[in-house]
Order: sequence, then structure tokens, then C-alpha cells
Amino acid sequence: MESVQFFRKPQILLTEEFVEKMLEDLEDLTSPEEFKLPKEYSWPEKKLKVSILPDVVFDSPLH
Repeated sequence: MESVQFFRKPQILLTEEFVEKMLEDLEDLTSPEEFKLPKEYSWPEKKLKVSILPDVVFDSPLH
């Protein structure tokens, strides 16, 4: 009989309060001419980090 392994994917609960906080923190993204990439946002209490990278990073085959 074969052994089947299941791997749990990381999950976080996005409460309404947390989503409001994230929106506040990400508000500077609404004015792209005012920020420089890459940009990183972190919410350690949720063990969550979001990185915003420029498009050119994905256009290069070396990355």
C-alpha cells in the first residue's frame, strides 16, 4: 500500500481590521510616480511579507 502525504499550504486569516491596516500601509502604491521599486511591506504579527518588484525583473531570463 502506498503512503500518501498531504502538505498544508500556509494560510492567514484576513480579518476586516487587518485588511483595513493593509490598505492604509499600501496606500502609497496609488501614486506610482512617488515611490521607487522594489518595495517591501511587512506585517510580522501575521508572518506576512509582500514584495513589489519592477516588471523588468520578470522580463529577464536570468531571474
